[in-house]
Amino acid sequence: MGNTLSISDAGLSFLVDSIILLKPVEIESSMRRLLGILKMRGSDHDKRLREFEITSHGIEIQNPFTNYEGILTGSPRRSQIEAAANSWSMAFEGAKQKHAK
Repeated sequence: MGNTLSISDAGLSFLVDSIILLKPVEIESSMRRLLGILKMRGSDHDKRLREFEITSHGIEIQNPFTNYEGILTGSPRRSQIEAAANSWSMAFEGAKQKHAK
């Protein structure tokens, strides 16, 4: 078993209209629940991986895991794009404050 995501051993996914992935993942030493829509025939569905929680009110869909990449491989890490955007934003704010004085 490698890092390959397989829906079925027999290749039967063409028979169903929707495939929803529910998976526990470890992020920053904490177990979280992941929800992903892998297939929804005839729909332009949300392709982002989202966190979900099971509460006394039912399933609550949370924000997408936008700060992480590699979640499905089992080795999640902070997104380099997000880190670069945050660094650029902080530098821009610092420069903006200097010019405002």
